[in-house]
Amino acid sequence: MNYLFNMRILSKLKILLFVGFLCESCTTYISYMMAIPPEIEISDQHNRIGFINKYDYTNLSFDNENINEVYSTAVIQLISSLEDSFISDENFNFILIDTLIEGIAPANFSAAMNVSKVVSICDSTNTDLLLVLDFFDTDFLIETEVEEYDDGSKSRTNIVDLIVMAGFTLYNKSGTVLNRRKSSRSAFYQSRSALVSFVAIGPSMGKAGKEVNFLANKIGDNYIQNFYPGSHMEMDKIYTGDPFEKVESYMKNQDWQEAIELLLPLVNSTDSKIAKKASHNLAIAFKASGDYSAYEYWKKK
Repeated sequence: MNYLFNMRILSKLKILLFVGFLCESCTTYISYMMAIPPEIEISDQHNRIGFINKYDYTNLSFDNENINEVYSTAVIQLISSLEDSFISDENFNFILIDTLIEGIAPANFSAAMNVSKVVSICDSTNTDLLLVLDFFDTDFLIETEVEEYDDGSKSRTNIVDLIVMAGFTLYNKSGTVLNRRKSSRSAFYQSRSALVSFVAIGPSMGKAGKEVNFLANKIGDNYIQNFYPGSHMEMDKIYTGDPFEKVESYMKNQDWQEAIELLLPLVNSTDSKIAKKASHNLAIAFKASGDYSAYEYWKKK
């Protein structure tokens, strides 16, 4: 009997210790919309944007007339959608300077333009910024899926995605590169049976004109978004329990300033565990409120 009694007491003590441990390290997760600063930041006065196309779609190296047509039509579509998106935005004045500079048709970035050349173009066109289409490319991405049946036989299917890529460089009127980015869009194209595992026979690019145009149009439409802030859903762990009960409520309601005011005294707590947890919560509150420098500071505490 004494043995059983002692075992019960020991079990209760273990449970109490376990619960105490959980309370000591209580956490939960909060989700919130986090602001993303614009990738390209310009002053309100610098809204006259000139555009030139350095991708010579008349000088393609494909020995296939249909593929050449797909590329050239897609580039024209991209430029048209780019122009439409800027013209429809009252914050910008978009000027088409040159839609085709004869030369090469690269598939990736080359050297930046000469500074004096950029300055000359901006001066002669009275533009504050110069946007350049540097390259364009499209390709099929093929992934083979293998399915094995009960009898040991296998079937292979090629899943084909289409990707379209374009490279843009933005200069200010002094010739400085403000932003250089590769924009891409992809979409499922088709699935087809694979003959053998080591041979992936892709579809013909010369027949994908409609789909390439659609993705090129998306790139042109969306480029302007780089000038505006965005947002995305974020999820972070925070500490709860005493003394964070009110803090938890404020953070769940995304009242960051109130949470910050409550947390600031707690980071100086004589209890090192409370101070550390408060610093963590404070870092999250600053990040969610958009103060990234304060977030980096408290994250290291």
